[in-house]
Amino acid sequence: MITIESFPNLKNIKILIDVCNICYYRKTDNGKPILANLTSILHYLVKELKVPKQNIICISDPALVWYIDDQKRFKRMIDSGEVINSPKKADEFILGYALSCEFCLIISNDKYREYLKQLPREEWLQDRSVNFMIINGVTILSPNIELERIEILNDEVEQSSGICIKVEDINENACSIRMKKIISH
Repeated sequence: MITIESFPNLKNIKILIDVCNICYYRKTDNGKPILANLTSILHYLVKELKVPKQNIICISDPALVWYIDDQKRFKRMIDSGEVINSPKKADEFILGYALSCEFCLIISNDKYREYLKQLPREEWLQDRSVNFMIINGVTILSPNIELERIEILNDEVEQSSGICIKVEDINENACSIRMKKIISH
């Protein structure tokens, strides 16, 4: 399993979490967003990947507190600072914070289409996006890597100040790619 210990340079990377996108990923039978989606991802990051808690920034839309299934616990998370309740749509603050960082990761399945023209370049968001799934309580994260871009990224390893991906092994039968993320400074 990949952990922060395997890649010590990742210890300084901020991870932004799109709370609304994650909580609305699965909903209750009556359509409420589920707080357990967020806690599952947080548990995975902190307990399994060993990401320092201070590197995780959870940003939420202000109205989520009124719709989420476990309002009391969510309010406690806001009060403790574990979740930041934005004054308006969180997407703007997530992308704004990401733009202020040298590099960060954004966990969300949102494509942020309405903001693409405001970003530095077309690949900027793709390089930072980490998609997720929660299957039977198991969190699965997936960097949004296109096979066509791997060769380009490999050529840029020595030149880039951002994140580069090297493919160690391609297993076509399992349709999986093991990737190693290297942060170069």
